[in-house]
Amino acid sequence: GEGKEVLAYDAGEKRFSLIMTDLLNDDPAVLINPIDTFPRTHKLAGDYYLNKKSLVSVRDGRYANQILVYIHTENSDGDCKGELKGEFIMTSTTTAVYRQGGDPCILGLTFSGNSVSINEERGCGNYRGLDCPFDGKFTRKKEEKQKESTKKTNRPKRAE
Repeated sequence: GEGKEVLAYDAGEKRFSLIMTDLLNDDPAVLINPIDTFPRTHKLAGDYYLNKKSLVSVRDGRYANQILVYIHTENSDGDCKGELKGEFIMTSTTTAVYRQGGDPCILGLTFSGNSVSINEERGCGNYRGLDCPFDGKFTRKKEEKQKESTKKTNRPKRAE
């Protein structure tokens, strides 16, 4: 982005130092999904949204009983954020749990129709702000199908 740079002169060192960059573009950063290009063959795979800044992205795991999940939550002010990426174990056809050795965080996902609910069971403070628990019901975004060209080209017929 473009903006203004604020410099301060240090007489002792006889040089300027950058002390602040004031960006002209105040637009919020675009949410980038780091697992967006991963395979989506699992029946629960897709992107689930709570709002424009809160996403649960589900992709195929390494094994049939796993799914790879990226969670990003953020309130409308942007002062309360949380983010977690990891493999969840499917505990039933509609539930999955994140539990890693040495990590106190236990996070559950419950799928129902075209939605997923997050349930923070224990200790996920390393992945989010203090007053920003992982929770909520996220709705699946319909996948946009790539349109195939249905136009027939007019080719001249061969002369026999």
